[in-house]
Amino acid sequence: MSHYIRTIPVFFAAITLLATPAHAATMAVDCVTGDELAAAVSIATPNTTLDVSGVCNGPIHIASNDLALVGDGAGTNAIIQKPSFLPFPQDVVVVDGAVRVTLSGFDIQNGLVGVKGKSNASFSLDGVHVIDNIIGVSLDSANTSLNNISITGTTPGSAVMGLTLENGASANISGEIEISGMIAFAINAQTNASITLKEDAVLRSHDNLMGGQISVSASFFSERNSESHFYNNSAIGFSVNTGSTGMLFNASLFTRNNGLDGLDVVSASNFELDGDSRVVSEFNGREGISIDNSTFNMFGFFSTQPSLPNVTSNSNGANGMLVESSSKLDVGRNASIITLDNANAGVRLDDGSSAVIQQAEINNNAALVNGNSGRKADIVATFGSRMTFNETNSIGLISCDNSSYARGDVRCNHPN
Repeated sequence: MSHYIRTIPVFFAAITLLATPAHAATMAVDCVTGDELAAAVSIATPNTTLDVSGVCNGPIHIASNDLALVGDGAGTNAIIQKPSFLPFPQDVVVVDGAVRVTLSGFDIQNGLVGVKGKSNASFSLDGVHVIDNIIGVSLDSANTSLNNISITGTTPGSAVMGLTLENGASANISGEIEISGMIAFAINAQTNASITLKEDAVLRSHDNLMGGQISVSASFFSERNSESHFYNNSAIGFSVNTGSTGMLFNASLFTRNNGLDGLDVVSASNFELDGDSRVVSEFNGREGISIDNSTFNMFGFFSTQPSLPNVTSNSNGANGMLVESSSKLDVGRNASIITLDNANAGVRLDDGSSAVIQQAEINNNAALVNGNSGRKADIVATFGSRMTFNETNSIGLISCDNSSYARGDVRCNHPN
């Protein structure tokens, strides 16, 4: 307590000396020499920049508007940490209802939550590394902009979830963001939350249990020239489920080498591609793309290149695309799909599902036909499924049970 009292006059002096005519101020906080960042934040007035150096201990509670915490003045990131879980785990940085808050150039580590936003807070993280927190960044009814950040678990078992959003929270992502080492979800957005990848942004989610989940009426939107990469995750790469929406507009999504499915669109959800968008799902342990009681729509209204948007789903451990439980796959105008070399079907439809397919290359897949190991099918349709083929398609054998049908330039091969 005595140290807290001793440092306050130093902070006030810094504000007085560096104040500008526009009433902005800069406060130097050097944790190496014993300054306390938490104390500095508690007395900082709006339009103050805190120039931070050294290793600073949290928790840091930010409740004032228009603050900027800058940690890279010396060319290396300052550190904000919770030095111990004793007597109990605590959040490292909390933005509580404050708006126009920025943190740049920090390593934020070893807490219950690395950065928490709540109570309609609005803040940005720029050049921040969030390391070995149980939850990296958590948003509850809060908004954030993330630019060039990483959320990592470097110690086995230290990090459970990377980026979580709930209750209408939103995150705008620009630059590059990397999330890895989570023992549960790298990304978990739910209950009307939204994530937007801004133009040219790159998201990488890898080596987690699950790469990302958009759930319970949440949304994911990927803008022009942005890229999402979900790879080497133990279970599912990316899932849009439970009444949620995913959309790519002139953007790309890659799901590779995940233990189970690459991309799931399930439980009354919707996924859409428009413009020059593409989805590539390869070398996943189970389905390349799984569509269950949901819709997957590909529109070419704004495309500038032939055969885009495109889905490529090759060399997966089961089906390239699984469409089941009354789902709908619509490969619309100018769009195309390629499914090759999958261990089961290139496209499998079941339980009253439907597909409109054009400009497709579906070959060299290995689904068994009626249990006959000598015949392999590229498309399998069962239990009342329907297919419509338009334009030009290169498709191998289509196996349909007696309740399923195809029309257009490709027809079913029914059992005798």
